[in-house]
Formats: sequence, C-alpha cells, structure tokens
Amino acid sequence: MARPPDKTARADLLAAALIEFDEHGVERATVEAITSRAGRSKGAFYLHFESKEAAFLALCESAFAGLGEFIGAVTPSSSLDWGLEALRAHWLETDLRAFEYVWQHRPILRLVLSVGMCGRFAYLVDAFATVARESIARWLEYGVERGFYRAELDIAITSMAIGGAYDRLARELVRLEKKPDLARWLSQFQATFVEGLAARERATKRGQSPTKPRGPAGEEPVAAKTRRASRHAALRG
Repeated sequence: MARPPDKTARADLLAAALIEFDEHGVERATVEAITSRAGRSKGAFYLHFESKEAAFLALCESAFAGLGEFIGAVTPSSSLDWGLEALRAHWLETDLRAFEYVWQHRPILRLVLSVGMCGRFAYLVDAFATVARESIARWLEYGVERGFYRAELDIAITSMAIGGAYDRLARELVRLEKKPDLARWLSQFQATFVEGLAARERATKRGQSPTKPRGPAGEEPVAAKTRRASRHAALRG
C-alpha cells in the first residue's frame, strides 16, 4: 500500500531552503544542505521541486503574493466616502502592515533585490511594481476627484514617482539588521508626499502660499530679499 504524501514536507523544505539561501546565497546553497537541515531525503525534495532554483522561485512567488494582498486590500470605489484624514489613516495603516511584512520576509526579499539575482527574477519585481502603481493611481484619482489633491496632478507620472520611492524604501529596509521605527519612517514618508499633492486651496487655508514662501512672522526669506535687492541694483546701474 502506498504511503500517503507528507503534507508538511514541502513547508519544511522551503523553511530550510530559506535559511540556506540567506546564509549562503542561491549559488552556493545545495540540495543536500537543504534536505539535511529539513530532516528530509533528496527524494522528498525532488518530489516537490525540480531544483534549488525552483524552490527559490516558490519562496519568491509566495513572498510577493503575500505582499500583494496588502496592496489590494481596499480599493477606492464610487461607494467609498472617506475624508482626507480617513484616507491618510488608511494609507498609513496599509503601509505599516506592508512594511512589517517586508521586514518579516526580508531574507528572501533581500535576495530577490540583490544585484546578482535581480535580473533573473526581474519579472516578479516588475509585475508587483505594476500592480502597486495601478493601486497608487486609483487612490490618487480618488483624492483628485474629492479635491484633496491638485486638480492638474499628472496621475501617471505621480504614481510612478511614489511607486519608485516605495521601492527604494523597501530596498533600504531589507538591508538593515536592526528594525527601525516603521511608524516614524512611514509617517515622514507620507507627509512628504501629502504636502506635494495637496490642492492649492488647502495649502492656502493652512497659511502656506504655494508660490511665495514666507519666513517667520510672514517675512520674506533672506535669500529672496538678497535676490530682489541685486535685481534692483542692476536696474539702477
């Protein structure tokens, strides 16, 4: 009578493979080391994976699939009626969950984003980046429609810029050995973009002129005064 398949073997082998890949890299890791660490036979390994590269690909796909769930958890629709603060709160909450996930899965993501492996698995990174940019674009459209963001905003360019900034932030995170204060990181990150996206009338209401920045007590910045004085002197000459 045939033995029933071991349902935990694949998970055990992937867990062992992740450790081996993280410690030795994909090139130097071996199937023998993976199976030894997992307490499984080579036959069990090849029952689930054609090669160590196939096991690595399975780890990559799982990591990116899990991250993608955060991106598409809530999407804007005609029935959604959030104010600006609710939108920002959702943005920050989603970012925190996503970057907590990145931190927890940094061994595999660090490998995928490394110089040596990035080219071979670029299609995974590119596919995820496309999904992320599309999600960002939908939220930008939602903000523009409700007057939160500038009406003249170029959605395509802005979504690429924000998506690229997130990519760089994730790459920096996976390289760290000590976990940073993610809430502070992402709050600062969000504030930078919100100020740039804000509708002009909102900036004006906050007392911040979008075209003529002022110093303390409404005074012109020193540099602006100097430039104006130089122009006047040149005209008099």
